[in-house]
Amino acid sequence: GSRTLGWPELRITAEEVESHFPAGIPMNIALLTGQPSGFVDVDLDSPEAAALADAFLPKTGMVSGRASKPRSHRGYRTDLTTASYAANAVTKDEDVMLVEILSTGRAVNVPPSVHPSGESYIWHEFGEPTAVDADELLHSVTHLAVASYLALRWPGEGQRHEYCLAAAG
Repeated sequence: GSRTLGWPELRITAEEVESHFPAGIPMNIALLTGQPSGFVDVDLDSPEAAALADAFLPKTGMVSGRASKPRSHRGYRTDLTTASYAANAVTKDEDVMLVEILSTGRAVNVPPSVHPSGESYIWHEFGEPTAVDADELLHSVTHLAVASYLALRWPGEGQRHEYCLAAAG
């Protein structure tokens, strides 16, 4: 589809919504993160991060994803607006993104947008994003990234003791 030129600077008021999003024409919708919105998205890129997220991240009323990556986006209100955060892991085959905080200079697609794969984004929880302190969110996401990395690199049968000793340092 076509893209709106200058969309990062575009600010649509409630009165302008219908003129920018005419009924019956499918198009993607993205929320700007960081400044000026005070909204950030935690993007759970790896299956490990998605599986562990509920144990590490603050609960929020704004959760979306796709059929192949359910509950992979968590929205928060925070004063963490100056930078984005990304944690990745290098495996023997590839560089794997584990989890990201999308903040200033980034955007996140929300339902009913369609991912380039053809899958539609869906709401799993359509409510208010939880307000959370920036340090608390960074702390939670960092611990999630470490746990995701450990899960990704967990050794096969018979190697757990050596792995645990190395991880304990």
